[in-house]
Amino acid sequence: LTDTQQDRIFAIMHASAPTLREQDKLAKKSADAMRELVDSGAYDEGKLKSLADANARASAELMLLQARDIHQILALLTPEQRKQVDAMKARLEGRHALRAQIEAIKAKFDAPEGSEK
Repeated sequence: LTDTQQDRIFAIMHASAPTLREQDKLAKKSADAMRELVDSGAYDEGKLKSLADANARASAELMLLQARDIHQILALLTPEQRKQVDAMKARLEGRHALRAQIEAIKAKFDAPEGSEK
C-alpha cells in the first residue's frame, strides 16, 4: 500500500470506530441480558423478544458498517492489489474449510463408542 492509501484506510477505520464500538456494546449487552433472563428462570417472552430485536438491530448495523468500510477500502486499491486481496481470501477460506474438516474428524473420534455424530 502507498502512504496515501494507508492514510485513507486509517481515516476510514478511525471514523467508523466509535460507531462500531457502540453497536458492538449494544449487541453484547442485549445478548448478555437474554442469557441472564433465560438463566433466571423468570421466562418473559415479551422481554426476550425485545432483547432479541435489539440484538438483531445492533448486529445488522455492525454488519452494514463493516461492509461499508470494506467497500470504501477496496475502492482505494489498484487492480493488482485487489487480486492480492482475492488470493488472500481464497487461502483463508481454504484454511477454514480444512479446519472444519479436521474438527469433524476429531469429533468423530471423540464420540463415545456406539454413538454416531
